[in-house]
Amino acid sequence: MTPKSNPSHIGQILEKVIRQKNFTPRMMESRIHSIWDDVVGEGVARNAQPGNLRGKTLHVVVSNSVWKQELFMLKGLIADKLNERLKSNVVEKLSFWVGRVDRRPMEKGQPKQFNEVKLEEERLKAIEENIKNISDPDLKEALRALRVSEEKARKIRETTKEE
Repeated sequence: MTPKSNPSHIGQILEKVIRQKNFTPRMMESRIHSIWDDVVGEGVARNAQPGNLRGKTLHVVVSNSVWKQELFMLKGLIADKLNERLKSNVVEKLSFWVGRVDRRPMEKGQPKQFNEVKLEEERLKAIEENIKNISDPDLKEALRALRVSEEKARKIRETTKEE
């Protein structure tokens, strides 16, 4: 087998696969999950968590009907704040349903918020190196957020194991 004369860069291949398999909505969900607590605040986050993103509708599970009603009144503001942080018009509507809000209590030594986890400079540089050849800015940002979230989750797991 003869090698191609114009090899593709891994970033270009990854971008093509992500578009073909339509992974972008799942990456946006991941970004929403990673910023949710900061956007809505700790009190709301204890009683409401984002679920699936279907089209431009974000489904949110809330702990009870009082929270459902309260957040229904604030849905426009929440969508605006999410879109501002995402730098894209990802969420147009919010849909609320009462269910179990899965909020694990924080472990001793674990950061209060996911976004408080700080990554080492070398990890951040490695992430940037992995995505540098992706031309689509939205896709690039989504992949960056996904990789940063993965690294933060890994760091939390490692910290929890050590204790």
